[in-house]
Amino acid sequence: MKRALLAAALVTAPAFLGPAAAFAQSPEEAVAYAFLGIADGATLKRATTTMAWKETKTAPATFEGDVDVGGRKATLRFIVHPTDTCHYEITIEGPVSFVPGNSRLYGRVSMGEIESVGLSADGYKADIAGSGFCETGPVNPACVSVGGPDLFGSPDRAKQKEAVDLLVATCGAKP
Repeated sequence: MKRALLAAALVTAPAFLGPAAAFAQSPEEAVAYAFLGIADGATLKRATTTMAWKETKTAPATFEGDVDVGGRKATLRFIVHPTDTCHYEITIEGPVSFVPGNSRLYGRVSMGEIESVGLSADGYKADIAGSGFCETGPVNPACVSVGGPDLFGSPDRAKQKEAVDLLVATCGAKP
């Protein structure tokens, strides 16, 4: 009887856990995962915010997400462009109510200036040491270095480390 219950639990457990996000295969996808928490199939559920992401293009890596922030719904798009093997630009696109101007530079990644990347204790932010990640915004149109940007998905710590390792191997610079 116990074996039958265990077998049933192992077969049905994946259905309760939900779909797993696809993991980074390219440096651009690794940037999206490590610094934004986004991957194909990634989701975020926090308070009154939900997001569900899907990769729509691989080069440049493009992710579209259906987002609901306190009842305000929209589709957002993040695009990760490599400028070389160590530098990346992230663009965000969406309706004016979410993205001033409908499209803008969201951030830049410079792997040679990053000392480490991880997750905050609560998993809501990327924990970045060094000056290699900067973010723009309505009040800071120039890219300003930040150490703890909000994540748009819920990345796994081990997979985030693998994404950073892929970027380090691609760039040759060690954080």
